[in-house]
Amino acid sequence: MASTENGYDVTLEIDVSAKSDPAKVAREVSLMKRHALAAPFYKVFADIEGKKPPAGLIEIRYRDDEAIYLKPEVDRVIVIFAIQFKDADDVVFAKVFLQEYADARRTMSNAPSVLFSQKEPPMELKGVKNLRVAEGQGFVSFVLFGSHIVGTKKEKTIDNIQTFRNYLHYHIKCSKAYMHTRMRNRVKGFLQILNRAKSAPENTEKKTMTGKTFKRADEPSTEDEYNI
Repeated sequence: MASTENGYDVTLEIDVSAKSDPAKVAREVSLMKRHALAAPFYKVFADIEGKKPPAGLIEIRYRDDEAIYLKPEVDRVIVIFAIQFKDADDVVFAKVFLQEYADARRTMSNAPSVLFSQKEPPMELKGVKNLRVAEGQGFVSFVLFGSHIVGTKKEKTIDNIQTFRNYLHYHIKCSKAYMHTRMRNRVKGFLQILNRAKSAPENTEKKTMTGKTFKRADEPSTEDEYNI
């Protein structure tokens, strides 16, 4: 560690002349944020494994307007994401996407319980100070049991839970891009149908080889007869 530069939280100083594995150093540096965010998870998981009395609510303010809350209980921990959706359509996509999580528990007995609420925070966050409540605010709750946090499973659980927000927004953007592509293709098809439906102009003037105009006998007569 080096003295922190102005405007940053952490500054690293790496001695490139030291005899070490460059790939290992690069991996450890890239996982630094992951390890920092994982510290509260390790503490809560260890308390549950050791059957210690649950501590209070833990808040991880990892973004300016978003946070992760850990609510430990005797045999489980509730992980709550407070997510700010800037687009109202994203809330609709999030509801549809998270509904698939709820349906997955019907076929996967070991899957954690997932709940989603818009604007209204869950009961576990009652009394939390400075809790953001707005139309675009969503709350996603995961209930992790002992089978998700013991032994080697805890590492995978921490990795998956930390990347959930990015995973959710990634699928929202993919869904919107897919729908826009479908709409553009549908409009293109409609334009092709309209172009094929254009009728030929009426009273088309026809000419002979000499350049004179003529009129068919079955067409309505005008003041002049046939001009041939």
